[in-house]
Amino acid sequence: PLSTIPAPIVNTDLDVRIFRLCHTCPFLSSAFLVSRRNQPSASILYLGDTGPDDVEKIIQVDQTTYSPRYLSQLWKEMAPLVAANQLKAIFIEVSYPNGRPDHLLFGHLTPNWLLKELNVLKSYHSMENVKIIVTHIKPENGAREKIIEQLSRGDALHFNFVFPQQGQAIWL
Repeated sequence: PLSTIPAPIVNTDLDVRIFRLCHTCPFLSSAFLVSRRNQPSASILYLGDTGPDDVEKIIQVDQTTYSPRYLSQLWKEMAPLVAANQLKAIFIEVSYPNGRPDHLLFGHLTPNWLLKELNVLKSYHSMENVKIIVTHIKPENGAREKIIEQLSRGDALHFNFVFPQQGQAIWL
């Protein structure tokens, strides 16, 4: 994490911790864990744009590549909060439907990649009490409907997905 201790958000009763993500490595993005200062049992995690760990690679000076695995690190940090029922929701992007080639994801997720990443977190503890709020769906023809359909079957049934409309209030 970029911040190991929560930092206060000015003029609120909220604290935030910041975590590093890859958005088409080596370009960075962030995730924010937001909690009420005196009620850490009401935390949410908001992820900016990010690609899957298995796709995001950094090319080193000698032209070899490696994955910084920022999402894996984030899931490991979140696992105790999930186990303690303190993480109420994860806001995470799914920009494209399945079928888009990995080299054209440009630091974004598909339903299959989201499920693979969420299963890493689920391997630590059940996710039944955590809402997964799907954000940042690209406005391509039919993308939203395809993504909703792809996250409404099979392994996706182990997660509590929410697909908000613009302007919709979300109660956690």
